[in-house]
Parts: sequence; structure tokens; C-alpha cells
Amino acid sequence: MAQVADAKTTKAKLNEERQLVRFTWERNANIDIVEFMLDDKENLVGRTVHPIRGLDEKEFLYCAYTLAVEADRLEYLIGQSDEH
Repeated sequence: MAQVADAKTTKAKLNEERQLVRFTWERNANIDIVEFMLDDKENLVGRTVHPIRGLDEKEFLYCAYTLAVEADRLEYLIGQSDEH
């Protein structure tokens, strides 16, 4: 998992015209191996979804790279400073 925003930022963005919901929904709809959600502490996190069977090194690296790129992009869109 990759943390995109902490709980404080997530709550603040939820109060701003539902922008966070729109950004995460659009990301989830357009990127099929990465999904974004709130964890139990209300941090916005991303994860990749891929069957473990047949996952080779090349696919693992692709999933990790795609997660990093998409999490960084969403972090930028919601106005978080680039921490990672």
C-alpha cells in the first residue's frame, strides 16, 4: 500500500466540494490495477490488485511502479506536498 494523504488532509478535502471523492472515483474507474480507499485510520491509501498466482518479477515491478506513479499523481492533485 502507498499512503496518499493522512487522515487530517483526507477529512479536510472531503469538506471541500467532494473533490477527493471525485479524484479517487476517477482514478479507480480508469486504472484497473490500482485502487484508492480509506484505511481504518481514515488515511487515503492506494493498493494494487493482482492475482498472486502467476505473478512474476516483471509483473510485480510493473504493479509497484504503477502504484507509485498513480499515488504520486493523486497526492499532487489533492494538494499534498510530494513526500515520497
